[in-house]
Amino acid sequence: MKNKHLVLLFLGVLILGIASRWLPVRYHTFFETNLLRVEVADVSRMIVSAPGMSDLLFERIDRGWSVEQEDRTALVPTDTVLVMLELLANLASFQVVKTERPDTLGLAPDNLLRVRLFQANKLLENIEIGREYTAPDGSFTYLRLPGHTGIYRVPGRLRREFGRTLDDFRSKTVLAPTLDAVQAIGVAWPDSTTFFLEKNDSTGRWLFSDGPNSLSADSVSRWFQHVQRLNESPFADHFDESRESETLYAIITLETANSRTFTLRFFFLKPPDAPEDLASLRRRGVRALPSFVVHASSNPLNYFAVADTNLVHQLCHDLLRPKSAIDAAKK
Repeated sequence: MKNKHLVLLFLGVLILGIASRWLPVRYHTFFETNLLRVEVADVSRMIVSAPGMSDLLFERIDRGWSVEQEDRTALVPTDTVLVMLELLANLASFQVVKTERPDTLGLAPDNLLRVRLFQANKLLENIEIGREYTAPDGSFTYLRLPGHTGIYRVPGRLRREFGRTLDDFRSKTVLAPTLDAVQAIGVAWPDSTTFFLEKNDSTGRWLFSDGPNSLSADSVSRWFQHVQRLNESPFADHFDESRESETLYAIITLETANSRTFTLRFFFLKPPDAPEDLASLRRRGVRALPSFVVHASSNPLNYFAVADTNLVHQLCHDLLRPKSAIDAAKK
């Protein structure tokens, strides 16, 4: 071989060596086998840690699964947790990634998601989830398994599935029954003033319990539409439950035909009762502290912030106003 050919061959090998050393990512063979050695049935606890957030703890209980974050708890359908666990257990297609810059893959400490799976107190798997990206052949996520000292590229969007908070698992339904199921409506205030409406099945009108006055079905239907606006309200985790008796504003009671009773309790927060730290509300998109908080018996684990003060006044007073107008006209 001529000397110039040897020189060119040497330079080619040298360039390839340098490129392979400094390129951020190199892929090894694509594997078709389970990446994690874990059985879903063995997992009794899962902890998801995200930068700047309290740990999200999933735990198997007698009724299925619970999830906890910042001392708040919610029940989670078993199927929801199984989908998450099976997504990890069934990672059967993956590529080994060699890189000296894991931070470029979203695996820096201030960016990665850490998922730990336990059987009781025994750690089964420790998984670090990095960046997601979309390629012509699909969506992928980078994973690091500290116990395996390996980084992998796996199909799917794992970060989207595991990068959630407690709010994603809590029900935002404030009121469960429909108006068709409601037969009676009551409103009470702390000064013991109350009024009560009952549906007359023969006329379709709603009768006041203390006299002959009544409301049309349309009037009550419009009022109930306002009630349904409470659904999807932001959670009021800032509310101090020990101050319920001091801050109670009004109670609305709904009774159904099958004798079930649902209550909505409204609380009014005056400045001394308002918290100074609004961080939890701001994370939920609320910029100013709502004056009212509502609690529903059909969603007993949660309190909700009601940003619209007029809405609370409509719910707690509008049904009584037509009756007051009728009484005034009779005088």
